[in-house]
Amino acid sequence: MLERITTGDIEANYRRVWLLYALLEDYFALRQQWYLGSKASWNWLQVHDQESYAIFATALTPGASISAIQSLVETVFAPYHSEDREHLQ
Repeated sequence: MLERITTGDIEANYRRVWLLYALLEDYFALRQQWYLGSKASWNWLQVHDQESYAIFATALTPGASISAIQSLVETVFAPYHSEDREHLQ
């Protein structure tokens, strides 16, 4: 997906927006937590996962770099890629 958002055409820009939108809900789904909407999720992240909150804030800034978005994708999918995935079973 990251490769598809780098071409700069309208489809790439659409995919970029879609990816950024989907990542917040994905964050909670991959951690087997309820997603309660964006406002409650931002509040939860500020209290319980400040590092991820900061990474989201950077990636969601208008004109954010591809590397900032890549960092967010890696953060969101970290539980999926971790060696110990027992809590996801």
